[in-house]
Amino acid sequence: GGDVYGAWPLPDGDIAVLVGDVAGKGVENAALSAMVRFFVEARSWDTRSPAAVLEQTNAMLIGRLPPDTFVTAFYGVLSPGRLVWAGAGHFPPVHVSGPCVRVLESRGLPLGVDLSPGYRERELELAAGDLVFAFTDGLVEARRNRETYGTDRLARLVGRLAQSLGPEELVSAVHHEIADWSGGLV
Repeated sequence: GGDVYGAWPLPDGDIAVLVGDVAGKGVENAALSAMVRFFVEARSWDTRSPAAVLEQTNAMLIGRLPPDTFVTAFYGVLSPGRLVWAGAGHFPPVHVSGPCVRVLESRGLPLGVDLSPGYRERELELAAGDLVFAFTDGLVEARRNRETYGTDRLARLVGRLAQSLGPEELVSAVHHEIADWSGGLV
C-alpha cells in the first residue's frame, strides 16, 4: 500500500531517512507512495534542510494528489552524532538513549494539504548507542477489541527491547509483540 519509507546516502556522506504514509489503500496509493519517495529523494540530493525538502515535495504534490488524499512524512538527515528532521503530520519517532525513552516532537501539516505548511526543523544530538525508531500507523493503530496499541505503549516496548536487541532483531520483536497483543496481523 501507501507506506513510504527509505534510507539513502547523500552526496556529502550523510544518510537521509524517510518514513510516511499515503492516506487510503489500494494500487493507486502504492503508486503515489513511490512518487512521494522519488520526490523526496530527488529534492534531498541538492537540498540539505529537511524542512526545505518537505516544503519542495509539498509544492510538487499540490495539484498532483487526488482529492481528499494527503501524505504524512518524517524526513531526517543522519550524520555522525546528529539527526536533523522535520515532520509532516506523521507519528513522531521514539528516541532511546540508555534508559531514557522519549517521543520526538514532529509537527507539521501533511504533504499535499496547504501551499504554505511552514515545516520546522528539529535537531537531536546522538550519543553512541542511541536509537531512533520511526514507524508507520500499522503499529500504533493495531487494535484489540476497541483499544489501540498507541504511541506510549510502543515507546515503552521499544525502550525495553532496545536495551538487549540489535536493530533487525528489535524490529522483528516489536512486530511480533504487537501482532500477539492484537491477535492478528500488523
